[in-house]
Amino acid sequence: MILNAFRIANFKAFASVQRVPVRPITLIYGANSAGKSSVLHALALAHHAIETGDLDTQRTRIGGEAIDLGGLRQYVHRRERHRQVELTFELDPRRLSGRARELLRSARDTVMEIGFGGASSENDVRVERFAVEVDGAPLLSMSARSGGLLRLDRLDHSHPVFRELLRGLLMLATTTESIQEEDFSALGEVLDTLIPGITAKTRGFVPRIDEEFDGSEAEGRPWDAFVPVSRGHREEDLARATRLFLPRALRDLVGGLSAALESEIRKLRYLGPLRSYPPRHLAFSQHQDPNWFAGGGYAWDVVRTREDVRRRVNIWLGDPDRLKTPYRIELRDLLPASTMATELPAKLETAMHDIVTQLLKKLASEENPDIEILAHEVAQGVLGGQDGIVPEITELVASATDVEAQTEHWVKEMI
Repeated sequence: MILNAFRIANFKAFASVQRVPVRPITLIYGANSAGKSSVLHALALAHHAIETGDLDTQRTRIGGEAIDLGGLRQYVHRRERHRQVELTFELDPRRLSGRARELLRSARDTVMEIGFGGASSENDVRVERFAVEVDGAPLLSMSARSGGLLRLDRLDHSHPVFRELLRGLLMLATTTESIQEEDFSALGEVLDTLIPGITAKTRGFVPRIDEEFDGSEAEGRPWDAFVPVSRGHREEDLARATRLFLPRALRDLVGGLSAALESEIRKLRYLGPLRSYPPRHLAFSQHQDPNWFAGGGYAWDVVRTREDVRRRVNIWLGDPDRLKTPYRIELRDLLPASTMATELPAKLETAMHDIVTQLLKKLASEENPDIEILAHEVAQGVLGGQDGIVPEITELVASATDVEAQTEHWVKEMI
């Protein structure tokens, strides 16, 4: 599991930052109105935003009718729209994959902070701030600009992880054999001019840095080409390599972290309080409605499909030291599938013949000698009590439908 913990601020019951550690089994308990539901609702909102891009929602995809956020005006703390809701996620960099893991190979912990709210000059709700913290120190931060963009405001040149990232990048992309402390000092001005030109777009809930950057002349990945570094122009050559390849490294870093968070949040399933219950006799089917899951109805599907669970539930229901009730859960097939498969074909075929017979009787009143003759034969053969089925009807039915295929379809629908 990549997610170690998450933090919430300015959301529903929480004003100040609340940290929630996440473990394979995490229990949340407390007094009524203490904010237990707010913790779950924050995750449901993050999931919904990742799936749809909508942060001003009332109903979330996984919450159905069981979670009513009411939009930003309702879920922001004290309904103060000027506040910025903050969701922060603590990730384990050792469980990342691809380029992000390589860039953060020396990191112990990584934190992604996302702040969102109502834009001052717009009516929509958007991500207004994004920041990455590594090993307890800020690494980079971005803020919203017009056009739905986030611009890089700060990149800590002195951060140990950034130093290692830049050192590895220059060693990989240039012909230099080592990077000294004075090289970092000389690159400070280059970094300061490069930072404002790096922008990102939020895709759903998390940002992705643009693939094209002002001043970037690089083609391909950093390891596709080398920048020669000469003794007489070392400073200029290193600066050129930094301008060419650092934006791509930052794109890979932010994109990798965002993809990891998206993947983790998408795994969420909300099984809410047991508010949905079936009637005593119910033909179960696969429920795609999120309300079935969010209302706890999925528990009934588990009881139906798993005999071991039914057995344990019945022990609880009847045990004198537990619930001590006279009830038990039983699963019965009111109309067994084997019976349906045997009897339905003949009944369906008869029903189709009856339909055609009625049609022909109706057409007999029209001025059409052929139809009138056929209708008379049908009336004599069917209504007159003769055994067997009129051949013409059989031909019509066969041309109209595949009885066996239709029977199989009906059986599946009715089971």
